[in-house]
Amino acid sequence: MQEARHDYLTGLPNRKAFGIRLNIAMDEYHRSGHKFAVLFIDLSIKLFKYAYGHSAVDKVLTIVAKRLKECIGSHDTVARLDGGEFTILLTQIHGLQDVQQASDRIIKSLRQPDCTVVKISSSIGAAISGSEFAKPDDILDAAYKAMCAARKPGNQS
Repeated sequence: MQEARHDYLTGLPNRKAFGIRLNIAMDEYHRSGHKFAVLFIDLSIKLFKYAYGHSAVDKVLTIVAKRLKECIGSHDTVARLDGGEFTILLTQIHGLQDVQQASDRIIKSLRQPDCTVVKISSSIGAAISGSEFAKPDDILDAAYKAMCAARKPGNQS
């Protein structure tokens, strides 16, 4: 039996599929120097779930997944890791400006009103490929840590 590689709710690639694509991007970076970036997005849905229930959270997650897909290029990957955690692999970047532009599009999209969604907060962290990342998990961890730093009080995301 083939192992599932897509999230049942959103249809997005799951953690395993994202890991495979991240490995490919890392190999390409080591071979040719083509830069890539990983964005880690966390939605604050815990209180929303308590107030509105699982089905409402499922609806929010599917809307967010659709919006994230609309924010990236066809060569990039959006994945749902778990709960309200999403990752994005940007594979055709030249530097920080490209990552900032993608992040700005995502933030703007997630702030758009929707008659079926109440306001939820999100945090985004990013890491760009570089020699300091020996393994794919290293860059994913760096993006996660950047997201955690963005989540701290006083930071805007």
